[in-house]
Amino acid sequence: MKTIIAPTDFSPISINAVNYAADMAFGINAKLILLHVIHLPIMAAELPVSKAIYSDLLDEAETEMAALCDKILQATGNNILVETITVFGFFQQQIKSLCRINKPFAVVMATKGAGATSHLLFGSNTIYAAKNLHCPVIVIPENKKFTGIKNIALASDLKDVSETIHFDYIKNLLKLFDARLDIVCIMKNDSGVHKKEMTGAITFQNQLDKFHPQLHFITSPNIEAGVLEFAKDNKADLLIIIPKKHGLLESLFHKSQSKSFIDHPHIPMLFVTEA
Repeated sequence: MKTIIAPTDFSPISINAVNYAADMAFGINAKLILLHVIHLPIMAAELPVSKAIYSDLLDEAETEMAALCDKILQATGNNILVETITVFGFFQQQIKSLCRINKPFAVVMATKGAGATSHLLFGSNTIYAAKNLHCPVIVIPENKKFTGIKNIALASDLKDVSETIHFDYIKNLLKLFDARLDIVCIMKNDSGVHKKEMTGAITFQNQLDKFHPQLHFITSPNIEAGVLEFAKDNKADLLIIIPKKHGLLESLFHKSQSKSFIDHPHIPMLFVTEA
């Protein structure tokens, strides 16, 4: 059985992402793991904290988690398996460990939490997950509902395709949702398609031939804007991004751009680290 992990801080936007994950889990018969990490300030680790405070924090979080779990089970007619995990610690350590143990089909996260503090904490956690987890991460825009995935767009610079693309995962995704695939290559100028890009295009066609992917070349001085505009114009239900360490798409994760790119998507974005 596939597993979907959905972290939450119980803010409305993160609960919306949990509901998206639950509906996806229902649709593909996957297990859903809900994760809430109670983050203590660094000073709490240096100063004595009474057991009563820890107990109160845990009780409050577990009560919210139980209520959320009940709502999910009611909404899905008790037709999905839900596991809840509430722990003290640091989110990045906990999510990395959970992914290593469960090898999830996807981690589904909101773009941010509610309020200034939650926004900074949960938003930075989403960026960390998208860049560093060795499993797919789906980032859900505010108020986005799961209604199936029929049109998928994949952004690529067509460089080092064989070494960076998880073709088995993409094939499984396309088969699971019976989806069509558009591959979009972003070019910053009109210099034309070079040999390396052509080799990458041929690799895509050979690997995904049975799914009949459509290849598109677009020119845009701004990668972020070009990718999002293409996805919007082509009514994509999911946009796949490969956060490469080198190459054209690395700019998406420069500090100046990653925040706006993840904070303001208009469609769910699937981040898959290099193969």
